[in-house]
Amino acid sequence: IYKNHFISNPLSAVDLNPHTSWNYTGSGNYWDDYNGTDSNDDGFGDEPYYIWGDGNNADFYPFFEDGKDVIKLYRGYIEQNNSNYIYTINKYPNSKCKY
Repeated sequence: IYKNHFISNPLSAVDLNPHTSWNYTGSGNYWDDYNGTDSNDDGFGDEPYYIWGDGNNADFYPFFEDGKDVIKLYRGYIEQNNSNYIYTINKYPNSKCKY
């Protein structure tokens, strides 16, 4: 089970079968409640996403973002309060911008 988006679910998945594969080499799923990190910016979480159930199921390649065309904006460190920020973004159709 891979290349899916699990979004806004009270419980994203339940699996009592210890033989289910929740990823395929180099591809997993997007979980909106995933709290891991992506320290090498490869688009996959560094920690597995564990599936509720028998305790043996995990997605070892959870997508870190909900799509590959995500543009990240970083404000940086600014000491002043009430600052305004202007960004000019040229993006591809159907891509997302997150701040």
